[in-house]
Amino acid sequence: MYEIISSDIKIDKKLSVQQMMALYQEVSSFDGNVYFLFKHKIIDAAKLSKLVSFMLTIEERTSIKVIIEGKKVQKMVSTVTKYCGGKLQKNYKLYMNPKDTIQI
Repeated sequence: MYEIISSDIKIDKKLSVQQMMALYQEVSSFDGNVYFLFKHKIIDAAKLSKLVSFMLTIEERTSIKVIIEGKKVQKMVSTVTKYCGGKLQKNYKLYMNPKDTIQI
């Protein structure tokens, strides 16, 4: 089933380049979309240049929102949390028809 999940993740420390590359590889192989939201900026995590720029601009001990849509979203939330080295704070789940569109 196609799902959308929104989670708040607290980033404890800045990501290394290796962590960013590993996160990018996981996100780009995911059958769906992963977005990061922070201070009214939203980026598509499957675009390497935007992901690196975004991760370099966030501060340590910052909460960011991750929005994941696709199949097996809970597994991807765990993966993103693992690579970001943070803690999962809140989790919101929504089921939808893949032909419908919603605005985030």
